[in-house]
Amino acid sequence: MRVVLFILLTIMGRIGTCQRGVTNDLSEIPHKVTNNEFQIEFKNNVIGTYQVEKLEMDGFTVYKSSSESKLRFIGTINARYELETVFKGQVLIRSEVRTYKNGTLDSEAVTTLAGSHYIVIVDGNKSIIDKNKIDKSIVQLYFKPPQDGERFFSEKDGSFKVVSKIDDSEFKVGKSSPSIFKYEGEKLNRVDISFKVFEYSIVRKQIE
Repeated sequence: MRVVLFILLTIMGRIGTCQRGVTNDLSEIPHKVTNNEFQIEFKNNVIGTYQVEKLEMDGFTVYKSSSESKLRFIGTINARYELETVFKGQVLIRSEVRTYKNGTLDSEAVTTLAGSHYIVIVDGNKSIIDKNKIDKSIVQLYFKPPQDGERFFSEKDGSFKVVSKIDDSEFKVGKSSPSIFKYEGEKLNRVDISFKVFEYSIVRKQIE
């Protein structure tokens, strides 16, 4: 009985680690890493940095992104964004997004696969989404251009964004306050974002 209990606890622990999406020591697992670095621009001024990383290992794909920016607007606003999203094959396992303003947690969104559905908690508000409705998420757009009409899950707010093709290299993502993703072949070069009263851009850093 103790042996069976030990095995069950071990399996549950491994599943929990995968669903949390954070392996404590990735150096012990063979993996492929793709790293994209951008800068954040507002009114033609660089106000921050944005890094997006893709790790492929043992059937899992882990996306991590983080940004730091400083904007002077009726005082100084220091903003930080952190994301970690995990897929196993085409299945989203877990996603966590947190934003901070001047060092204080400003928003939080956690999406967790639970059997046949997802539990999505955004700033304390819980919703349920059928498992079959999520197969792509926004962070993947930083590594591969979409197709016209595709629908992407927004990890930050738990909503869905539909893609509309502008031309072969530009895509509009979302209808209300859309973002414009601009590619060169498979490589994302720029994202123009409308957020409330602000419009800013995420621009790929040029290799010097």
